Amino acid sequence: MGYPIINFYAHDTNGVKQTFRWYPSEYLFLDSDGKKYCLAADQNTNSHEVLFGSTLMRQNNIIFDVANKMIGMARATCNDEETMIVSE
Repeated sequence: MGYPIINFYAHDTNGVKQTFRWYPSEYLFLDSDGKKYCLAADQNTNSHEVLFGSTLMRQNNIIFDVANKMIGMARATCNDEETMIVSE
């Protein structure tokens, strides 16, 4: 039994539903004690929001288009990390 792949869904500029996959090797990290894995997310104390940081962006190319209020994402293919998942 393994950990699940977390799927995020969003519609692109053409209205087509796209899937963004977050793999366990990206959302889990080994704690400094080396005994447990932790979720790489943090709850915003002022709301019900959950914050995802660099682990979500680590193996993806992301463009922030502030002027048009858009974000572009594409799976990176040039990452040298041992945990990089190129295909399933």
